[in-house]
Amino acid sequence: MKVARHLDFRVSVRKLADAGASCVMLSTVVSPHNVVGKAYLLAILPFHRLGVRKLLSNAVLAGRI
Repeated sequence: MKVARHLDFRVSVRKLADAGASCVMLSTVVSPHNVVGKAYLLAILPFHRLGVRKLLSNAVLAGRI
């Protein structure tokens, strides 16, 4: 496995159910380690929410979560 030295990230996906309705909560924590990590984070951040929402909606439609 290749280790990213420019940043460290954690992802948490949690499916919540209440009275027959369910929702998915996703959290990310990113810690840049150097200038490359900060530049990467700055470049990707505007697209992050859009991409995550699309991934989650596709997973829900496919019945994976």
